Amino acid sequence: MRAFIAIELPDDIKSKVNVFKRQLEKELNSDSPRNAKDALKFVEDENLHITLRFFKDITDQQAAEIKETIKSLSFEPFTIKCEDVGVFPNENYIRVIWIGIRSNGNLEKVWEELNSRLKAKFGTDRFTAHLTIARVKTRLTRSQIEKIFSHKKQEFGSFVLTPEMIVLKKSTLTPEGPIYSNL
Repeated sequence: MRAFIAIELPDDIKSKVNVFKRQLEKELNSDSPRNAKDALKFVEDENLHITLRFFKDITDQQAAEIKETIKSLSFEPFTIKCEDVGVFPNENYIRVIWIGIRSNGNLEKVWEELNSRLKAKFGTDRFTAHLTIARVKTRLTRSQIEKIFSHKKQEFGSFVLTPEMIVLKKSTLTPEGPIYSNL
């Protein structure tokens, strides 16, 4: 099964991000010959999360082991700020639109601990703290790119991360998009 370790976002952060997604889609449609729905696939409102680690194909037994690893995490709660809008891999070739995640290095320490515990069975992984809000299907116009970057310093609020907010999720791919469920 496809699965990933995720941080569940509080409803108030999801709400602000979802309002922004709709606003951005409207702006990208305003004067462009290319409709944003044709160019972008926005992450479904209920699917917003921060991915810590992705697993392409794991067994039920491996899922149970990963869940135990997650449960064994222990850290003092810390603040995560959701701010700034950016793109991967770069502004000349945009594949993903994201919101930045800032934690004064605390989230990276949690990721390092997870990666250290999981690398023997699952190999090492990379991590860039972000919240994906859209995937780009076709090339964006210069006007659309400028509108995305006009939100570069946008703020979406902050929340306190606790160990209970880190979960293992199953990802089931469907023609309508992925369906995520907690394992």
